[in-house]
Amino acid sequence: MRIAHLVSGLRVGGKERVVCQLAAAGQRDGHDVSLITFDAPASGDHEFELEGIAVTHMARGPGFDVRFVRRLARHLREVRVEILHAHADSALVYGSAACLLAGRAAPALVATFHVRPSHPTPRARWLTRRAARRASVTAVSDDLSGFLVEQRWLSSDAATIGNGVDTRAFAPGERTGVWRGRVGARPTSLVVAHVGRFDPVKRQRVALEAVREVRAEGLDVRAVFVGNGPQRAEFEAGLSGDEGVLVVPHVDEMAELLRDADVLALCSEHEASPCVVLEAMACGLPVVSTDVGDVRAVLGEPPGGRIVEGRAGLVAALRELAVQPELARTLGQLAARRASDHGFDATWRRYLDVYRGAL
Repeated sequence: MRIAHLVSGLRVGGKERVVCQLAAAGQRDGHDVSLITFDAPASGDHEFELEGIAVTHMARGPGFDVRFVRRLARHLREVRVEILHAHADSALVYGSAACLLAGRAAPALVATFHVRPSHPTPRARWLTRRAARRASVTAVSDDLSGFLVEQRWLSSDAATIGNGVDTRAFAPGERTGVWRGRVGARPTSLVVAHVGRFDPVKRQRVALEAVREVRAEGLDVRAVFVGNGPQRAEFEAGLSGDEGVLVVPHVDEMAELLRDADVLALCSEHEASPCVVLEAMACGLPVVSTDVGDVRAVLGEPPGGRIVEGRAGLVAALRELAVQPELARTLGQLAARRASDHGFDATWRRYLDVYRGAL
């Protein structure tokens, strides 16, 4: 199949990681795969490896850019794309319009929602509902699918295809000690990892306050925050020279960081299917998270971590793991077994079924 993925950009993030996983899997299986970006071109320093996969950037203008639709339709005809996989609401709207303009040469349209849409205007909802009529629509969690119908982004439920993890790249292994050294951790320290863009919905400030509260009780807790975004500078300014807390914009070897940590913290207001949760679990790391998206289901029963409510719950869970390091290791082993049920190969096979059904 000739498959083109339409995505706003390839900056580091869960959606972008899944897009690149799907592209690499398609190429591996002998399909003709390409990527089309329309907001941010692929940069040379992003973490995704797309060797041998064509990436075309078509910059779109403000508002609804009709000229971009025409260029996209012409590209689909010239490349003879059979499957156009649009990622998120904007890509779905533009992809649907381009397919309509492409006429008989139009590819089958598949759309995936990875997170909640970020611009919830009545016009955006109406356009997305209209565009979804000609697409095979999927969402990465049942929770997200329900939200999209409830908030009138979609007229009916999307098929759920949860994210998967590359269990070859993410697996338990020896610690390098590099990241523990960067936060001054000792062998007995509890090192907390938080991975996510600096955005109000991620609530990094809550995680930082919880770490500091547990530390104030005399327990040795350190933290590494990975991410970029509009609130990063403000967050770093509030650290006041705290040498036990490190902030980095991105990490090339995420598995190395996760193996060096003792727990992954997630205190988001809402999520869908965060990739980093599965990656941490696959590396043998327990997860302490708010009850968002599919995290509870992924952690399983008994869970490979703790589901918490608010800052108080996060403090209690971090205190528990700091006092009982053997419990952290036991939960991490359980998490690794749970992650083995969510390998990316199974996710890829489900998308292949969607592609064949759309054709």
